[in-house]
Amino acid sequence: MVAELEQISYDDGGGFTADYITDTGGLWHFHPEFELVLNIKSNGTRIIGDSVELFDQDDMVLIASSIPHSWNYYKNDKSLPEKHGIMVHFKQSSLGDGLLSQHEMRCVRELLTLAERGIGFSVEDAKKAEKHLVQMVSNNGINKMIDFFNVLRIMCDSEKRVLLCSENYKQ
Repeated sequence: MVAELEQISYDDGGGFTADYITDTGGLWHFHPEFELVLNIKSNGTRIIGDSVELFDQDDMVLIASSIPHSWNYYKNDKSLPEKHGIMVHFKQSSLGDGLLSQHEMRCVRELLTLAERGIGFSVEDAKKAEKHLVQMVSNNGINKMIDFFNVLRIMCDSEKRVLLCSENYKQ
């Protein structure tokens, strides 16, 4: 099956989008942005590259650009909770080469490299990140960036992250 190219719009002209997930998913797609997804009140099947797994609430995943993916949400009583997750899109260039090249950003560089295989995080990590992701949806400017950096810190500090795609997976 061929993945469709999805165009991500940046309404505020910034380098990051953060929105609640309100649809049922299912579209096999890719895009040039990184994607961070936190499922708050949903479950279903998640497909990232060659990884197919069931997910439940408090499932958090980071995937690099151009990896085809799809979330298929299971409905309870023919509907999903309204704001059942949060999705963040960002370009690596939004962080800037100058900032990423700093020694202090080594863990972020490593995280972005690992995301080429998709990274799953623990429920504990997801719960720590949730408040910052919720704030990202409504914040803008420097406050949105601070929330984003707090989430990056949580993901960098994670001791229970797992790579999702097989070692031999090629996009």
